[in-house]
Amino acid sequence: MKIQQVLLAIGLAGVCASSFADEAPFDVSLYTEQGVPIVLLESVTNEVVLTDFNVNRGNCKNVKLGGIYPLPLTFKFGDGVKLFAHMCSVKEVTVVTNLGTYAYSFGRTAGSSAAQAQPAPARSSAGSKGQACLDARIDEAQRVGYAIRYDVMNEWREECGLPPD
Repeated sequence: MKIQQVLLAIGLAGVCASSFADEAPFDVSLYTEQGVPIVLLESVTNEVVLTDFNVNRGNCKNVKLGGIYPLPLTFKFGDGVKLFAHMCSVKEVTVVTNLGTYAYSFGRTAGSSAAQAQPAPARSSAGSKGQACLDARIDEAQRVGYAIRYDVMNEWREECGLPPD
């Protein structure tokens, strides 16, 4: 996707350009093993930090991260991790990273399929572009249940062009 298209879409949505990266940092595929849907995240970026994720907009509560990895997780190009979505029909996976938030959509079944990333939707609010940018990040973090630390909030404020709190 060309940067001009990305900037135009962001401008139309009323959110700041720093909320999204040019390309999605993960290739995401979906398959099943022994009846359990498995989402495979594979990094296509030299360095990306996975800070949170959710399945089906948070409606799939029984999702386990493969292995004993705590979040946040740092990936190099080619690194991957599995998400086990027990008793869910996976339609969408949202990943929150240091590069932005991305939603990956799948077809109607949990057969072997790959997803295309789209920047996750963000709701704009009244006020400056910087405040709309910050509000969108806060809304997304709250939507996925991410606890926002003070230092993260100030980092977001800076990235959105606002002074630290």
